[in-house]
Amino acid sequence: MTGSALDGQLGGRKPVISDGGITVWLREDGIMHVKLPENAAIAGRHAAAAAETVRVVAAGNRYPLLLDVAQVKSVSRNARRVYGHPDTVTAYALLGSGPVDRVLSHYFLGAGPPHVPAQFFESEDQAVQWLGAYVEGS
Repeated sequence: MTGSALDGQLGGRKPVISDGGITVWLREDGIMHVKLPENAAIAGRHAAAAAETVRVVAAGNRYPLLLDVAQVKSVSRNARRVYGHPDTVTAYALLGSGPVDRVLSHYFLGAGPPHVPAQFFESEDQAVQWLGAYVEGS
C-alpha cells in the first residue's frame, strides 16, 4: 500500500507500528486495520505485540478487524493463536493477494474463535463492505 493510499484510509490518524513491523490503525469507517509486513516471518511475540496494540487502540471498544496478510512469508502457529480475540473483535476479514495467501488465511480461519465471523478476501473493497455489517452501532 502506498503512503498516499494509507494516508487516505487513516483520515488524519497515525498508525501504530508494533514489534515486528506490524502496522495497526483504526480507520474512519470503524474498522481496525492490521497490516503484516510483506516478506516477513511473523512470530508469536510479534503477533502478541500487535494484539496488545489493537487492544490499546480499541480503548475498550470492539471493532471488525481487517487483517492484511498479503505477501507474508510465514506466520508461526503461536502467532495464529493470537489473532481474533473476541474481547476486541466483532468479525475479521483476512486480505490476501493470491493462492499462497489463501492457504495461509485458512490456517488463521481455523485458529480463530468459532463464534467470531471470519472470511478471506482478495479484494479490500469487498472485505470492507463485508466488515461494515459488524461495526457496532451501525
